[in-house]
Amino acid sequence: MATTLNTVVDLLYLDFQRLLAAIDEQDISLQTSLRVTFSRSLYIASASYFEEEIERQLIEFIHNASSGSDLIKEFVRQKGFGRQYHSLFEWERKNVNRFFGLFGNDFSRSMQEYVKNNSDYQEAISAFLEIGVARNSIAHKDYFKFPIDTKTTEEVYATYRNALAFVTSISGHLMSAN
Repeated sequence: MATTLNTVVDLLYLDFQRLLAAIDEQDISLQTSLRVTFSRSLYIASASYFEEEIERQLIEFIHNASSGSDLIKEFVRQKGFGRQYHSLFEWERKNVNRFFGLFGNDFSRSMQEYVKNNSDYQEAISAFLEIGVARNSIAHKDYFKFPIDTKTTEEVYATYRNALAFVTSISGHLMSAN
């Protein structure tokens, strides 16, 4: 699936660029503060977008696989996800095997083999997990103490764009395995 530059995260990043351009270059302190704040915001926004997108794809897949049953779709939406998203992945262990395993051993093995043979996909998964780990740290620890100086806003955005390859591919992998 081709990714476009019009997600909420893309729009947030464009706003950041416009704001930064509007700030007088002489005000380095304000620019630095803006960069740090936007880096944190991009992590949070990216993780939120990914959660919504993965949930949307999974519900759509389940809806289609159940012959379009709205009953099953609503059950999964209401009971299958509510606050369960973060349990789908092993954030700290930095892998998505738990997620793949939720669809059975055959799918899990197939996806692990695909990941092993596709370095671009490995990088996309790593980027996705990095965003999830950063989001969890920012949300559950002190927002202002989260060390952001290791990545620029541009690098956080590039990580988001890289992670999209994993996130947008989920429904395709599920459909091809079904």
